Amino acid sequence: MKTMTTIATALGSLLLVGSVQAQENKLYVFNWTQYMDPEIITAFEKKYDVDVVQNYYNSLPEMFAKLNTGGVSQYDIIVPSNYYVPRLIETGLVQKLDKSKIPNLDNVMDQFDDPSYDEGAVYSAPYQWGVSGLVYNAATFPDAPKSWSLMFDPEVNPNHPFG
Repeated sequence: MKTMTTIATALGSLLLVGSVQAQENKLYVFNWTQYMDPEIITAFEKKYDVDVVQNYYNSLPEMFAKLNTGGVSQYDIIVPSNYYVPRLIETGLVQKLDKSKIPNLDNVMDQFDDPSYDEGAVYSAPYQWGVSGLVYNAATFPDAPKSWSLMFDPEVNPNHPFG
């Protein structure tokens, strides 16, 4: 089975790269829908004289199923969430990076050199990084939240938005 080389992000999404396509001047990307700014793709195509062909998935299980049933040979780049990288590594769906071919890795912050999901960043390199915050009304919830139940448990918050 062919495998892909990975380039990953720290928190959130990962960019997984490989050289599985035989066609020249084409780069096949498997990504979350509406995840990458089209202007990035256009600029990349222009700079490297390549056509980027994108396919999309809506969930990590959908992505994994497609890759595991031969889809891995259809893509050069995949963009999953970081916690899915170990599963992709364990199942042989990705290959080690050839860091000599990725000179911009020198620009990556040191904090991303050894992510917990890919020790030593052997299969991955950052693409995007960010954090999420949670704001709540202290008058409505006078005790500081100690778990996500405030958001997701209707017994704790009968007005939760996901009910």
